[in-house]
Amino acid sequence: MKSSIKKMSALLTMMAIAILTFTFTACNDDEENTNIEVTYTYGFSEMSASHPDFLEEMSKIEKGFQSALGITGKPFTKKGTIEECDKQVYEACQKAFDSLKGEAWQGDYTFQVTNVGTGKVVCTATFCADNENFI
Repeated sequence: MKSSIKKMSALLTMMAIAILTFTFTACNDDEENTNIEVTYTYGFSEMSASHPDFLEEMSKIEKGFQSALGITGKPFTKKGTIEECDKQVYEACQKAFDSLKGEAWQGDYTFQVTNVGTGKVVCTATFCADNENFI
């Protein structure tokens, strides 16, 4: 009798473990990444200027990007999937670049926006004194 109780107890324990194992399902990554906060930072990765107005030029570039991104400081966040947010940021950077590319720069400036979570540089815009501007 004791051995059948032990066998039954062991069998019930194994069944409970099996049920618990198959009951828990993995979370779908797609569900987790649909509406997250994605954090970005920005700034100048390179700068070369030997004129007294370089701070004004840098400020003009930074404000152009802030305006296009709809932000006032860094870091800033967007909500959605990483891919959607990166796309929105890139499109805003393109808008900022287009608004600034006609300026006559006295120095060379490279401005970057980086996804903090992935470490990926989402956009790089270069403004040059020789007017060879590119994104």
